[in-house]
Amino acid sequence: MKIIKFLFFFLFFLILISVIIIYNLNQTYNIKKIINDLEKDLNAKIILNEEPDWIFLPKIQLDIKSKIENNLNIYSSKEMNISFTQSYNFSPLNFNIDSNSFFINGLEIKSLEAYGNYIYNDKKIILKSLTGKVGEGKFFLNGNIDNSELKKIDIIGDLKNLHLNQILRQLNLANWKRIEIKLTSNQFKLTTNANNILQTAEASVPINGSMYFAVTEEERFGIAFLRLLIEKTPNLNNLSKSLSQIIDGFDGKPALFKGDLNIKNGLIQTDNLNVKNQNNRIDIKGSYDMISDLFDIKILFFESDNLVVEAIVLGNIENPSIQIVNENVISNNKDENIDLKKVFDEGIQSLIDKLLGISE
Repeated sequence: MKIIKFLFFFLFFLILISVIIIYNLNQTYNIKKIINDLEKDLNAKIILNEEPDWIFLPKIQLDIKSKIENNLNIYSSKEMNISFTQSYNFSPLNFNIDSNSFFINGLEIKSLEAYGNYIYNDKKIILKSLTGKVGEGKFFLNGNIDNSELKKIDIIGDLKNLHLNQILRQLNLANWKRIEIKLTSNQFKLTTNANNILQTAEASVPINGSMYFAVTEEERFGIAFLRLLIEKTPNLNNLSKSLSQIIDGFDGKPALFKGDLNIKNGLIQTDNLNVKNQNNRIDIKGSYDMISDLFDIKILFFESDNLVVEAIVLGNIENPSIQIVNENVISNNKDENIDLKKVFDEGIQSLIDKLLGISE
């Protein structure tokens, strides 16, 4: 009789425990709840492409194939694979994410892959690896993301041969046609807040890469002819020197650049960025305000370590002005300062025609 009672209570206890476990599994691993939580954290809509695949032995694993659309139209992907893995112990939740094509504000990232851990109690994401391709360039990132009220993001990473022109075009920020820039950065560090990424970003970014400046045959002839006119128009001497530096020193010849970018309070600042090609060098110092979209930069043209001419870059990233400095002074008088970018946009021949018209 005692054995029967023992078996009865044992079975009752086993059934009760089973019901509790099943209930907890249903609450914890309910697919609707998981997706709702993800949508809330990501501020996005997740649409399943097919039914999720559950695996419960030897570990709990959930595989989701879906598409994702940010509610603010910041990012999207038509195909995204997300995998969550939890061992039967107190270890963090593991995740794997991959997408063949992921868009951020129009910028396409191919072969996006990410994996890491999520720590429940601390609401912290440990990003062990985030990789992807942008055109021919690649990036490799890792770091920590605090998903609590702090929303702090710490990232360390490498950038390899990113085509800056392509990125600016896809983000619809600028369409630079004259200059081609490819940049690399090793072990840059970034700290920011997810709620105000640009305003709170602080970063130290060592960069290097190559720059190519495109010049036409007409412009080569034009600069040679412009030199002949300098005697009659001495106020254009600095303009002629800067054009000569660009056309003679960097025409069709990839130049190498190197320096450091420091980011804080929405400003990208540098005081040691330089571009070199044989005996020619261009030093760049100043800042770019990412929030206001404004340049405040000085460009110094060197030949054999001798300063030839200076220019000031002002305006926005889409259409900046590059004002030649005459005797280290920038004037509001348009007749005294000439926009180097405008000269290239309108054509050197157009400038020569105006000069010839004046001299006549």
